[in-house]
Amino acid sequence: MHYTSYSIPVTTYTGAQIALQCFRAANDGAQPLILYAGFYQNAFFWDLSEQGGSLAAYLCEQGYDVWAVHQRGTGGSGGKKLPNSLDDLAAFDTPAIISFVRGATGKKPIFIGHSQGGITTLLSLMGAVKNASGTVSLDPNVAQERHDSLQSIVTIGSFPNMTYPTTTPLQNFVKNGIQVTLFGKTMTLISSLSILNIVKHFNYIPVPISVSLREAILDKWYIRLLLFPLAFVLDAIAVSGMVGFLYNKANVSREARIRLFYRTFEGSFSGIINQYYWTVLEGQMYSNDKTVNYSAHYHLVKLPVCCVAMQDDQVENPITMKEQMFDSLGSSNKHYILWENQGHEDFVMNPAFFPLLSEAIKKVAY
Repeated sequence: MHYTSYSIPVTTYTGAQIALQCFRAANDGAQPLILYAGFYQNAFFWDLSEQGGSLAAYLCEQGYDVWAVHQRGTGGSGGKKLPNSLDDLAAFDTPAIISFVRGATGKKPIFIGHSQGGITTLLSLMGAVKNASGTVSLDPNVAQERHDSLQSIVTIGSFPNMTYPTTTPLQNFVKNGIQVTLFGKTMTLISSLSILNIVKHFNYIPVPISVSLREAILDKWYIRLLLFPLAFVLDAIAVSGMVGFLYNKANVSREARIRLFYRTFEGSFSGIINQYYWTVLEGQMYSNDKTVNYSAHYHLVKLPVCCVAMQDDQVENPITMKEQMFDSLGSSNKHYILWENQGHEDFVMNPAFFPLLSEAIKKVAY
């Protein structure tokens, strides 16, 4: 598959200019799709392997004009030195991406966001704005402009509330930190708030081994041989529980699990981590300055929307997603789809699941 690279200009709330990198699988004149990945991951999430494992290539073959965008701080996109939050992605990056693709194609795109990619799209459509002082608000006029620029959206495992019917390991960690049990007594080694306060000292928190080096280890046998101890450790991480909660192991190959870690995990910002911490703790997503409760404004999203949930998702629960978000959306054209027996990221790791996304897109493609 041939890809063309583009740089998308973004003006931040301070007036600084950054560029988001993206790659395009072109079908001139066809319906454009924007693919936007989730927390800590770059756009190679949509293009794990050329050997039948690229969802971007599959969607192009289905007749779509595909644009996969690296979010801030990943894939060569700028912004690593700026203080960033989900508010910034929603207020500046998402509208800039949509405007660029629409200008390049002459068509209203369909926005497909996975996890954080879908969350920031929803916040953007609520009219999230951030002014020069850094405060956040919702502007109905801006929301209308953003609705008018898109044809529709597909969210995949995207739920800003991050609530669950039963307590999850993620909630336990946020509430209790790192704990150990010895002789029947549970002790806290370090609280999650202490970890958060440490993280706040760093603006951008990357994976220590760069993507370029990981890809070299993955694709060049002589580099893998030369750096065998490092490759051994990275392989062990890739198939461990550290990232294993993102998929249903029964659905994905060992190769796909390794490629997911090696190619896509890159880094994120302390401001985003801070927002997720308080969201898990409170069951509501607020702006980073705590002035806007996004979870109270799902009714502002009125664009045609297809919300996809995964039955075995350990990150975003399908039951609470439907009850608290989907049912509250203001769209008169909305669809809820449950992918059975799938985890959070199975759909990009197993080509057998690719047609499911194609069917979801058709729900809101006209």
